[in-house]
Amino acid sequence: MKAEGRRQKGRQKREQEENYQLSTVNCQLFNDILKSTYLFSRIRQPDDRVLLRATVK
Repeated sequence: MKAEGRRQKGRQKREQEENYQLSTVNCQLFNDILKSTYLFSRIRQPDDRVLLRATVK
């Protein structure tokens, strides 16, 4: 029983790591697509807020 529990925990940990790696790759791809499509500029407001303006390249 203990061995099965350890195997299951190991499997869950591997799946979590794989999911994390996939989501990291997806985020990088998404960022690359955004950066290749839009030009981003930050606009600081007088009340210290920052607006992000995206213009199509």
